[in-house]
Amino acid sequence: MSVEITDLTSGRQVDRGLITAAAEATLGLAARQLDELSLVLLEDEAMTKLNLRLLHRDEPTDVIAFEAEEDPDAVRAEIYVNLDAANRQAAEYGHTPAEELAFLVAHGVLHALAYDDADDAGREAMFALQEQVLAALREVGL
Repeated sequence: MSVEITDLTSGRQVDRGLITAAAEATLGLAARQLDELSLVLLEDEAMTKLNLRLLHRDEPTDVIAFEAEEDPDAVRAEIYVNLDAANRQAAEYGHTPAEELAFLVAHGVLHALAYDDADDAGREAMFALQEQVLAALREVGL
């Protein structure tokens, strides 16, 4: 899988290897494949604008993902992750900032694979897979 990471934050240091590993681990656990993943890192202000434009919600969110598109050449997905939200949510969920970033990348990949967290059952299934991704990453030294 090709992973393109675009960092639109104000010079934050991010572990691109962690982002790629989280995406790959998620695909492995979901037994699915993407050929290309575009992942954009944002902060609150840019995510709020994107959320308003796309989902008509005037507030920041942690992840926006688009379902994977298939064409004859490849399966592609696009995910936006808010680093401000990741840092805020890390303490709330008992994660380090790196763990929360991996958690959100996994969440975005699952949405790209058509997982839905609109109801309790879907949310529980997604969070269980996200926790499995974190466990797998911790085994290799997250």
